[in-house]
Amino acid sequence: FSRLSVSNLNDFISRRPKWYLTRIKGLSFPVGVEAHRGSAVEFGVVKGLVHGSALLSQRLSHDQCVEAALLTYDDLVKDMDVDEAAKCRAPIPGLVKALLGALPGFKVLATQKRCEWTFSETGLIPWVGYADVEGETVLLDLKTKGRTPSELPGDWRRQGAAYSKAIGKPIRFVCAIPTKVMGVRTFDLTEADVEQGITELRRAVAAMYALLDLSPEAQAAACFPDLDSWLMNDEIFASAAKETWKL
Repeated sequence: FSRLSVSNLNDFISRRPKWYLTRIKGLSFPVGVEAHRGSAVEFGVVKGLVHGSALLSQRLSHDQCVEAALLTYDDLVKDMDVDEAAKCRAPIPGLVKALLGALPGFKVLATQKRCEWTFSETGLIPWVGYADVEGETVLLDLKTKGRTPSELPGDWRRQGAAYSKAIGKPIRFVCAIPTKVMGVRTFDLTEADVEQGITELRRAVAAMYALLDLSPEAQAAACFPDLDSWLMNDEIFASAAKETWKL
């Protein structure tokens, strides 16, 4: 690897068969409509936050931010299943407005803030990531989820810890849930969360490099998929897994 990413390490920790297929075998899998919805919502919200930090005459209404999100989404899904795309499109206005409503007066210093740091375990290979928004005192990461997380997800903790460590600011996850009454939940990483996340990433790096020292056959065996995993619900992933591991 010439560089690492937190998503790479999160896949290694939580979705090792996917990590193996993408990072070792070089396969790629299409992005689903929900991920495109998340990108579009983020675009609309960030646009609103950036203009909200500008002169009053340059500020955008929530409806203008929604329009920007919808245009972005329509472009991203133009070649995808029409019915599935339409179903996923419907909550976008509420998601954008809910997130903007949860962040009144937020002052933006930068968007897509580059975060880079080198773990001692990786030698000179850095990990690189991009924080959605940098504010004056906190980083923001915007999420959309199908259901409300009951607690801070491990993937988020590790992602946030890496960004916070690299930039030197605390990080807040702001998550909108596409229900009839749009809900927003925030998670602020504590110092203990950051330290735990960094520890988990360091262990993942060490384990990943140990696995890479194995023979190709041993690598594949160490990443054998759980046939009951939700990953197997994806037909393309399931097909690749069955072919790779002769299931």
